[in-house]
Amino acid sequence: MIDFSKAYNRADFVNYLRRDFLPDDFEQEEKNVPFWSQMNYASVATCLGKSKTLNLVVYEIKHRSPHDARVGLSKDAFRMLAGEKQNRALVIFVPEDNSDNYRFSLIEIQLSIGENDSNVTRTYSNPRRYSYYLGKGIACYTPNKYLNELGRVKDVKDLFERFSVEVLTKAFYQELSDWYAWAIKVISFPNDISTRADDKLHNHEGVIRLITRLIFVWFLKERKLIPWQFFDQEYIANHLIKVSIRIKLTIFLENLKPAFITALFCKIFFLQCLIARLPKREVQSLQNAVSKITVRNLTIIN
Repeated sequence: MIDFSKAYNRADFVNYLRRDFLPDDFEQEEKNVPFWSQMNYASVATCLGKSKTLNLVVYEIKHRSPHDARVGLSKDAFRMLAGEKQNRALVIFVPEDNSDNYRFSLIEIQLSIGENDSNVTRTYSNPRRYSYYLGKGIACYTPNKYLNELGRVKDVKDLFERFSVEVLTKAFYQELSDWYAWAIKVISFPNDISTRADDKLHNHEGVIRLITRLIFVWFLKERKLIPWQFFDQEYIANHLIKVSIRIKLTIFLENLKPAFITALFCKIFFLQCLIARLPKREVQSLQNAVSKITVRNLTIIN
């Protein structure tokens, strides 16, 4: 297995491909690849190895794109693939000046013959559908699940399903549905904090609102509109949460899904921002209310 939240390292990544991800017939072979046409972003390409059973070549492409131009980078990769007379590849796109973040993509060129057997048409895979953005500050729950935890790729169909947006989207909504069904049973949204009679009265509506807001906040994070440190459990605990509000974990962290912890700390961060702007009397009232909120076995206390 490999830690996708770390900066790219060629030796570590090739070892991961050879030992954990690709079939046993993957042959490591590092050699420079010439460009047979003009490239927009790519500067240097290296072949890292091949798998005969998957009819697959693995490349590393160093590029000078400042904003991770996914479509533009893929066009460069397709030009290189055509020049190499290959039709399927895993490509690691690495900025030439910084390897903290990188992109791991599956690309394919399919050839089809027209009705008169004279015209050959090339069909290119969609660069937006089969790609992971990895490295420092990136949430790696999905790549860990589909690239690490599932073990070696079994065949071409399995390979595409590991990268397919449709498969990942279906799995995401299924997990979201399961979490919603669990959350409405154990979470509460007190309306009148002086009584527990209405604590679960608005659970369905409250959980839906919580989910949509968390997704929106995560969108802001992915677009780098807010710092990734705000989603780091250790950073928040050490820098953002004041002494007046402490977090008490009553279960071992390994029993709690990382995505759930991230979501909860995200909500706590915005709560802390709100507190910082309230008058002292209202802060005390809000803290009293917060002290009564319990989610599963995790409690926020004074």
